[in-house]
Amino acid sequence: MFQTLIWCQHCEQKVHTCRKPINCGDHHVEIHQSEELNLDCLLTWHHISEGLTDYKFYRVWENNSETLLYKGKESTLKKPSVTEADEGKYRCELDTVMSGPSTIISYHVTVLPPKIRHEKHKEKLEDTEGSPFDVNSESPTESTATSAHLEPITSLQRSQAQSMLQGRLFGLLICFLILLVAALLLRLIYWRRSRQKQCSQRSLANTASKTSSVKTTKSATSKGVENTSSKTSRTTTSK
Repeated sequence: MFQTLIWCQHCEQKVHTCRKPINCGDHHVEIHQSEELNLDCLLTWHHISEGLTDYKFYRVWENNSETLLYKGKESTLKKPSVTEADEGKYRCELDTVMSGPSTIISYHVTVLPPKIRHEKHKEKLEDTEGSPFDVNSESPTESTATSAHLEPITSLQRSQAQSMLQGRLFGLLICFLILLVAALLLRLIYWRRSRQKQCSQRSLANTASKTSSVKTTKSATSKGVENTSSKTSRTTTSK
């Protein structure tokens, strides 16, 4: 491993070799089934070192044979949804530009049974129903069966609640659409009635104006006739 350091005697910055053991210890990892396994090989001094290349993760088998799982710049090996087959020994190496790795970390992975989500609920039931030595308390087999059935029942209740909520939301949406359509229809009816009323008022006004003009014409005609008759009578008298 190399690091850039300043030698205080000459105040010159140079790359110096840091002599250290390459074996950085063993790590024991416990993980439950169906969880994600993360093996982190990053150490604090990796970022300030020089001459480092790639991380390598190996699966070490019982006969001491090895299988390369990953090689690259990522310092973490991830295995989603582990099973019992993933239990065993792993090893991480960080290579250098020189011959040999700068870091070796071993991992001993133990895969535990899957977690029971209702362990706390089970403990409460045991506390309320009595100690395990109580005659009236449930047997371990019955309590295990009860805790095993709790998860599907809870998931069923959640699905039913979600379906009920979706149904209510859908009903509210339909009611809102119906009210909106009814409001638009009422608005359209009101607009048509007001339009018809305006048209009728205009027609009545036009009829009244026409009637008044006809009356004016008739009165003017009658006055003209009267004037003509009076002129004729005057002419006859003068003769």
